[in-house]
Amino acid sequence: MARSSGANSGCLGLFILLLPFFWIYDKCSGADERRAQERIEAQQREAREDGIRARDRALASQVAAQRKAAEEKAAADLLAAQKAQLASWKPYQRVQAVQKCAKGDCPEGAPNAELVIAAAKTTAERKQLQALNDQLDRVAERANSPLRCCDGSDSPSCTCGRANRRGCCSHHGGICGCSAD
Repeated sequence: MARSSGANSGCLGLFILLLPFFWIYDKCSGADERRAQERIEAQQREAREDGIRARDRALASQVAAQRKAAEEKAAADLLAAQKAQLASWKPYQRVQAVQKCAKGDCPEGAPNAELVIAAAKTTAERKQLQALNDQLDRVAERANSPLRCCDGSDSPSCTCGRANRRGCCSHHGGICGCSAD
């Protein structure tokens, strides 16, 4: 054991003795300067790559913004064209379109009742179409409301708009009205 520790201290002493020579050799051969230069070049390369990535991100966001603006413009142009087409219709055609839209079957060129109403030529016609649309919405809402059974509960399977009410509320004392009333 004593021999081992003596050998280690001898190696350590030799290393300490030769350390200045290694340092001098490193300085004289330029290895230290090459490593420093390589570090600088690596930092410069990383900075260039960071700049390229930042430029690519900026370009990608710019392209995305331009694409979004183009899509919004196309949608606005389509909406304006549809509104112009609806404005060229006769008043009775707009009334029919609002009625069809209330049934969920809007005609070609009329994507929804709100656009048909907006395309009305006069304020009076617009108010009339809005009133018609509101009335049709209330009728549809009432038709989809459940029946009221005589025991005070709502029917789980029958609606007020159902034509054949046979069997509705049969276990609840019969039908006493509509829950929407």
